[in-house]
Amino acid sequence: MKSNLFILILTLFSSSLIAQNEEVDTDDSIGISCYVSPLFETTNMIKQSYFVGGSGAIFLNSNYFIGGFGVTMTNYFKTDRGKFSGNELDFGGGGLLGGAVLFPSKKIHPIISIWAGGGSISLSDAKKVRIKDAFDGFYLFNGTIEIEYRIIKNLAIGLGAHYQQVVGLKLDGYSQKEFCGPGFYANIKAGLF
Repeated sequence: MKSNLFILILTLFSSSLIAQNEEVDTDDSIGISCYVSPLFETTNMIKQSYFVGGSGAIFLNSNYFIGGFGVTMTNYFKTDRGKFSGNELDFGGGGLLGGAVLFPSKKIHPIISIWAGGGSISLSDAKKVRIKDAFDGFYLFNGTIEIEYRIIKNLAIGLGAHYQQVVGLKLDGYSQKEFCGPGFYANIKAGLF
C-alpha cells in the first residue's frame, strides 16, 4: 500500500513539473505582459528642446497595449518675447497611451501609438523662482510610430518619431503653434513581452 501511494505521489509530482515547463501559446491562456521604459525625446518647439521621462503599459494581447507616460524638459531656455522675456521656460506633461504592435513575433517590428494627456508650462526668474502669472496648463496629443528591436526576451530598444499637438496653451509673446511639431525619441523597454 505504501509503495503504491509513493508511486502515485511521484507520478503526480513529476507530471506537475513537466506541465510547468511546457509553454502554452494559445489565445485563451491567461498571462500578464507589460513593460516599463525610460524615454529620451527631442522636439523642435520654439528652440531645440530635450525631454526625459518614462512610460509603462500592459498588453491586452500580443498586439494591443494601454498605459501611461510622463516627460519633463531637461534644457531650460530663456524666452525672448513678451512681457516675461528673459525668463527660463519649463515644459512637461503626461497622460495615457495606447497602441498596437505590428508583427509582434518578429525581432524587429513597428509600433504605432497615441499619447494623450495634459501638461503645464511655467517661467522662472534668474533666481529659479516661478512666476505665478506665467503659468498655464494645456492638453497634449502625440501620434507616434516606432521601430522596436527585441534584443532578448525581456529587453527591447526603440527609435520613434512623433508629432506633438498642444491645445489650450497661452504664453505672452508666443503662439500655441510654436509648441506643436515633429520630434524623435528613443527608449529601452524591460518587461514581460
